[in-house]
Amino acid sequence: MDFLFLGATLVFVLATISITGALRTIRDAAVRTAAATESLLELERSREATRP
Repeated sequence: MDFLFLGATLVFVLATISITGALRTIRDAAVRTAAATESLLELERSREATRP
């Protein structure tokens, strides 16, 4: 019974770490996407400004 409890605790801890990592990756991807979008908009604005 002790091994069952230890195994269940280990699975719970590993699942928590995995979910935390996945959420961090999703959040970081959203930040990178927003930064890339802003860079593209800035590039488009600079192109518009330099057109005769």
